[in-house]
Amino acid sequence: MSNREASKGMRTVMVGDVMLLAPAEAVEDAAALDRYMAQPYMERIRALSKGARAKPGVLLQADVRHDAWCPVLAGTGLCTCNPDVALRVVSGGERK
Repeated sequence: MSNREASKGMRTVMVGDVMLLAPAEAVEDAAALDRYMAQPYMERIRALSKGARAKPGVLLQADVRHDAWCPVLAGTGLCTCNPDVALRVVSGGERK
């Protein structure tokens, strides 16, 4: 995790083969992590991950774009919107 992420209070979480950034308080203990991982869009991330068939050594990151009114953006709760989810290669996908 970069200093920039740490200063924003974010932590890296793996969902299958996909890395995403989560608010630190959402993953501070096992119960909080379970609640965070139970959000409906996590299943979409898992499905996209399986469909992407990442090769060994390739790291995918999930970009989740919540609606402006979503509680997760205000830090007042978990996601209740239907966010756009996309995967992108962040390392290991380069050919030399």
